[in-house]
Formats: sequence, C-alpha cells, structure tokens
Amino acid sequence: MTTNYKRTLRTIFIFTLIFHKSIACSIFSGIDKYNNVWFGNNEDFAFSFKNYINIFPKSSQNKYGYFTFSRDTPENGNNAFIAGGLNEAGLAFDFNSTENIFPVKNMYRKVAFPQGDNAILPYILGNLSTTQEVIDFFEKYWFQFGFRSSQMHVADKYGNLAIISPNGVIKNNQMLISTNFDLCVNNNNNNNDCWRYNKANDILKNNEINYDSMVLACSQTAEKGANTTVYSSIYNLNKKK
Repeated sequence: MTTNYKRTLRTIFIFTLIFHKSIACSIFSGIDKYNNVWFGNNEDFAFSFKNYINIFPKSSQNKYGYFTFSRDTPENGNNAFIAGGLNEAGLAFDFNSTENIFPVKNMYRKVAFPQGDNAILPYILGNLSTTQEVIDFFEKYWFQFGFRSSQMHVADKYGNLAIISPNGVIKNNQMLISTNFDLCVNNNNNNNDCWRYNKANDILKNNEINYDSMVLACSQTAEKGANTTVYSSIYNLNKKK
C-alpha cells in the first residue's frame, strides 16, 4: 500500500468522523414578539476541557468578522471541524449528526469548492449574510468528503431558518428545532423517536420565545453521561449577542 493511498484513506476516514459521530446535539431557532431571532444549541460530546471560542476579525479575505466554537484545538475553529459559529452580519449555524449516512441529492450537479473542503465553513461565515445565500452555496458546492451523516441548522437576523442536509432543505420563518434525525427525510414526522426534540418543541411552543425560553430548552434537553452537554450557546442574531 503506497503512502499516498494510505494518506487518502486516512483523509476519508477523518472527514467521515467529522460528520458521522454517534453523539447527540440539540439546536433551536425562533423569532420573538419584537422580531429578534434567537438561536440556541447544546453541544453534546465526550467531556473535555479543550473547548474553544475562536475570533476572526474582518479582513481583506473576509467581508465579516466572525467567531466559532471548536474542540481539541483552536485550529479546528477555522476548518471543516468548526462546531458552530456566528458572524457580524447576524448569520449563525450549527450541526446535528444523524443516525444514517445518506447519498447527497443531486450530487452530480455539485462541484468541489475551489479552496477545498477546509475552506467551506470559514468562507460561509466570512462572506455570507443570509440563510438563502447558504442554501444557494450548497446548491452549487458540496464537501468532497463528509457532510453525508449530518445536517446544518442555519438562521439569519431576518428570521430565515433552515435545515440543510444531504437530502434537501427545509425552511421555516417562525421556529425550527433539530436533533439527531434528518428532518429532510422525516419531514418532521419522526420526532417522537427523540425525547429532546419533543421536549424543546413543547417548551418553545408553550412559552414566549426569548432568552429565558432558550435557556430552558437548553437545560431541559441537556445530556448527561458518557456523551454529555459540554457547552450551550445562545445568540440574539439581531443584537449579535
């Protein structure tokens, strides 16, 4: 087995791990009565003190400054391992892993991003400002390795909420919850299999959407045990807090 072939196999394996982890994650987005857009997330993983917030100022390469979360090293906050983030245009995203690996719908129409897989997520945060721009990006480009067993939950300050997965796109402009089943496959009909989805749905439907209800959703869906909620993040996309 040649060195290059081994390196290729290792790369495929790594990018499979990026987007196919047997872990939980819960993400919530919604709009309050003042038209503020809220975005909350529980990052569930094996416990570690090595969790980072990485800040990237506006530059000649980026229209917008942004920050990301990463595990293990700060370098993972600016490559394909970004766990989630928010930019100064009020665009946020995070990821749920899914239980199955799916083929990418219309993959034959998509091309590799010219700067490579590691540049995709930094490019989105550094240069895009709306959910529709992210959807349009993935209509044209896709990861060459990975993003086949996960979904991206994305929201912007204008109240456009969406799930992007290998199976398609779901949009909403009021409230959206995602956990670890592919919403684009199940079309919201399989949520009874996930207690965290049902709990968050109950909280956000029966309480005014605001910071307090996002805190409640995060706390009530937190995981404990080997895979635990290592941090929660809550954003007001309009105020960029």
